[in-house]
Amino acid sequence: MKVQRGKEQADGLLAGHFKDGRLYRTPFTSIDVFSLTDWHRDDLPDLLWLAILAAEFGDEAFDRYLTMAGAAAEALQGAGAAKATPMLDGRLLSLEAVPDGKRETVRRLVGPIIREATSAQATALRLCDGAPGSWLLVESWPEDERLPLNEAVGALSAAVAATLDEHVDALVKAIHLAARVCLGTMTMGPEMTKRLRDYPDGGPGADSMVRAAFGSIAGLPVTAPEIESARIGWAKRFWNTAGRKTPCFTAEELVERIRSSKNEDDSPLDSVNDDAAGSDEEADEAAIVVDARSRIQACVEQFLETIDGEPSVIDFYAPARYEVASGLVLRAARAVWAVVSDPSLWSSEHSSHIVRQLVETEIVLAWLEQAEADAYVQYQQWGRGRLKLHRRVMAEFAESLPGDAPDFLTASIARMEDRLGGDVGEQMIDVSVASTFSGISMRQMADEVGRADLYRLQYQMASGYGHAEWWTIEDEHMTRCVNPLHRFHLMPAVDRPFSSEQRLPGALVSQLTALAQAVGDMLQADPASPD
Repeated sequence: MKVQRGKEQADGLLAGHFKDGRLYRTPFTSIDVFSLTDWHRDDLPDLLWLAILAAEFGDEAFDRYLTMAGAAAEALQGAGAAKATPMLDGRLLSLEAVPDGKRETVRRLVGPIIREATSAQATALRLCDGAPGSWLLVESWPEDERLPLNEAVGALSAAVAATLDEHVDALVKAIHLAARVCLGTMTMGPEMTKRLRDYPDGGPGADSMVRAAFGSIAGLPVTAPEIESARIGWAKRFWNTAGRKTPCFTAEELVERIRSSKNEDDSPLDSVNDDAAGSDEEADEAAIVVDARSRIQACVEQFLETIDGEPSVIDFYAPARYEVASGLVLRAARAVWAVVSDPSLWSSEHSSHIVRQLVETEIVLAWLEQAEADAYVQYQQWGRGRLKLHRRVMAEFAESLPGDAPDFLTASIARMEDRLGGDVGEQMIDVSVASTFSGISMRQMADEVGRADLYRLQYQMASGYGHAEWWTIEDEHMTRCVNPLHRFHLMPAVDRPFSSEQRLPGALVSQLTALAQAVGDMLQADPASPD
């Protein structure tokens, strides 16, 4: 029996949510047994063989794989090696379960069948040294027929990208489920069995039924911790290995080949207009602007060199730490750049929000670093929940207006809805009305990390300005890496144009430099591990 956590709200902006303290859960996430998983992150690496087949052969991959698996099972049974047949369910780790002493026999019997029914695309697994199943999927092919490493990258990228399509997603899962049913390692009801037998022509809703069945099985209690540990371990190793062997690139760089055409000496801040100081400024003010901007530029370049060097500081399996830390630093750098470039902002009144931002960034990152491992993810989720609440406030306001809402308001609401993933996405996003992502005040965080004086002397006097909610950082200061092997993580959008020509004196630059140095050292002190 399902139990929902919290008290259901009958009215208000969050009607239908369940209030649990200061957290408002959706009807889905309030269920006590609800667990939100990421199959693409955790299961796809184990199903890479099927994804490669689906990307190459489309719907034909379903019959092609099951026919091949059937022929392989017959060959194994005929040779008295029937115990090895469960390895053919499509998971790489199932192949890895074959004992070392049996692998040569299995490879001799099954290798020719695999080569006849598929192509050498599966040898792309060689990109990851020691990938599970390599003993069969790579070593069954002669060395001169295996994909070169550069082509292996393309094959894996194509396979990962293909699964972003809902039908291909379902196709990969359907092959796996059907293989298990055929091998007798799993039973299903008659309706699902019929849908699988007729797949991909299983009638309306076949894909949805497949995804639901796969998700239901994934949600079952873990009965074999060692298998679960191996699955997650391989997923981490795959994403981090593939991520380190391929570069980040944005959509613009992919489509327009910006990276190849840019001068290598270009600065990451060269997109800023250099005439911002204005021709009417006094000579001493102009000199301060030039000096401060030069120092900021050097600071940002040094920070990017630190976090993008070797060993990599990105954990491609769980990139939240890198995303939040780098996003906050870039946000601070752009803010300081904007203020130092406009002498009219060189006052306590107009620069106090920058002082507050720098102090807040230092306190937040220091607190996140000493908190639990998932604190960075919680920071992002809190920000997305706030965006959900903002969208509902704006939608309510738009509905209260006489006549049609202005186009700009309608477009803004639609944009927020799109960022949240529409109605379906919103159902997975909880809303917290706590004043901070941590559930405690900025003063309490400062106390916990030994920065009470910093808070009292700088932050408190400069308060009243914007909070660094994650969605604003993601929206304004991050861009998406479109490399499929990087799981489309976010990275600093250093070339994004400024929306304003407003820009602080060099006194703030030293504080920024110290902050960037500290964060770079922090990330380098605990670089991401492929394991």
